[in-house]
Amino acid sequence: MGNAQLITRVGNNSAGLSRDAIDDLNREYRDLDFEARIRRVYQDFAPDKIMVTSSFAATSAYFLHIISSIRPEQKIHFIDTGYHFEETLKYKEYLIERFNLDVIDLRADERQHQITQDEQMWRTDPDLCCQVNKVQPLEDAKEHYDLWISSLMGWQTEHRAGLEVFEERRGMIKFNPMIDVTREQRDAYIADHGLPRGHTIREAYKIGIQSLPILLIISAFVGTNLALQGYNAFTPLGGQRLVGMFVALAGVRELAPIIAAAMIAAKAGTEMTSHIGVMRIREQIDEGVVEIVRCK
Repeated sequence: MGNAQLITRVGNNSAGLSRDAIDDLNREYRDLDFEARIRRVYQDFAPDKIMVTSSFAATSAYFLHIISSIRPEQKIHFIDTGYHFEETLKYKEYLIERFNLDVIDLRADERQHQITQDEQMWRTDPDLCCQVNKVQPLEDAKEHYDLWISSLMGWQTEHRAGLEVFEERRGMIKFNPMIDVTREQRDAYIADHGLPRGHTIREAYKIGIQSLPILLIISAFVGTNLALQGYNAFTPLGGQRLVGMFVALAGVRELAPIIAAAMIAAKAGTEMTSHIGVMRIREQIDEGVVEIVRCK
């Protein structure tokens, strides 16, 4: 069946596709990989009628790198709830500059958004808060397009695991080209192309890897003290040769894990606590509440 036949059957959705036409598209696209699907969809649908959204999450670079390399002029829609973490916005600006993206910020009506803040609706009425700040801005933007490309991956949730490449959602055709991309495939692509993973990954690196220097210094002092005390204790018994074994067993095997855990908790915990305090003052914690709400 030709491409024109696939997309000209009349249905009650944005692209005018019937249920049979959607099934045909899924069969056509099922065996294609992520990049091939993106190239194909720009041939099967009018490019200016395709909407792309991104949350600029930690691994959005993979999705956006493919999109921008195939169609550099593609506009990227970002739902700006007004509560985003500072790190998310910094990562967004970084990717915009790196990939030369044309990003459109979707925002709620200013007066309605202010009401959700004043009334703290993320606590009192999370569904309405979500409707105002996330759903309605997206619904308004969707009116101008026939197809919506998202970066959902099946392994992320049980619900997403059951999604097809093409689906009809709220009267619009949604295209999920990454739905069967595995975590390993995503990570391999990011590593092979030297793509950034976002501030979340860098925070994990800072907590884990950057804690090693202080751990090594403290471990050296503890090991030296154990060796000295062990030597003084074993010398009267003629057991100087046991000092090395004593340090290995007592220091490396027994004390090292405890010291490492305590120092990482102290160093990283202090940094995270102060950072969370600043986020609370700036009301960034509220963003987390708004973002995890499942909109009905």
